[in-house]
Amino acid sequence: MESMKIKCEIVTPLLMHGADGKRAELREQSFKGVMRFWWRAINGNLSLKELKEKEAEIFGDTSKKSSFRMRIKNRNVSEISYFKYKKELQNKYGLKYLWYPIMIAKQKDTPWLIEKGSFEIEFYFKDEKSKSEIIKVLNYINFFGNFGARSRRGAGSIKFESDDLIKFTGNSKEESREFIENNFEKNTNENYSTFAKEIYTFDSHNSWEEALNYVGELFSNFKREHEGEVFKTPAFGFPIRHRNGETFLGVKAKNNKCEFLERRASPLIFKIYKANDNNYFPLIIWLEGKLLRDGYKIGKKIKKCDKNELKEVDESLLVEFFNSLKKENYVKW
Repeated sequence: MESMKIKCEIVTPLLMHGADGKRAELREQSFKGVMRFWWRAINGNLSLKELKEKEAEIFGDTSKKSSFRMRIKNRNVSEISYFKYKKELQNKYGLKYLWYPIMIAKQKDTPWLIEKGSFEIEFYFKDEKSKSEIIKVLNYINFFGNFGARSRRGAGSIKFESDDLIKFTGNSKEESREFIENNFEKNTNENYSTFAKEIYTFDSHNSWEEALNYVGELFSNFKREHEGEVFKTPAFGFPIRHRNGETFLGVKAKNNKCEFLERRASPLIFKIYKANDNNYFPLIIWLEGKLLRDGYKIGKKIKKCDKNELKEVDESLLVEFFNSLKKENYVKW
């Protein structure tokens, strides 16, 4: 049986809880779920039939076991209470915007797993083929993915280290683009979220807070300038709740009745990659994939539907957001 051990460092605060929601917890199943998502995302070249068959071979399904086991061990993580952490973020405008739903939630004093915690994951594989598939997935997650709540907005970035994984130690955004071009590939499919339409890498910062707050401010300033474009903003993910009380989401009109698609994750992932103690690179990954299922359009959440008031997904604001960035501050792949 093949095996592998990776060292893990929590780079940005991780919000991952047990079933009771009362305590922070590192959960193997949560990690497996993210790995499964990224395996699909990097295999957009496969047909849907091939995708399902190969995914089942690796991760298992109702008829077969997973081809690997994993165990989290040597946990060395510290917690900080939700309310204390919320207070520490008051002067970080960009971070507050990215984590806005958490900042305004009337929730219990739930602990976070704070940054700089560490742990190890041991993997046991059925065969070498299974191991190579998981190594590939972990490399992509290491540079582009996150875990836990608000993972698409920069929370839950974890740095993996192992002799089996590739490593970036550069100091510039140009070096990071070259590294990405040499080690990763795009396999897009419009039918589901796949890697990737575009990737933007920015200048490094001295801390994860500075890095994430920087891209958070770019994003929040743009969104606030365009918050009145109610049919376009859902392209960033929905539901979108506006100040007038209206909620926009996916809607299908059927005999004057509404069928709602309540939630769709943002196609944008904000990632902080830690190259070393002095270089934290912000990245924004734009995933490929249809926002809505067939038959759905963007509309208000109301009881009675008028199909003439529904509109197709409009990605023009996404394009405009990236066009608004100062080109000297990022490199694109």
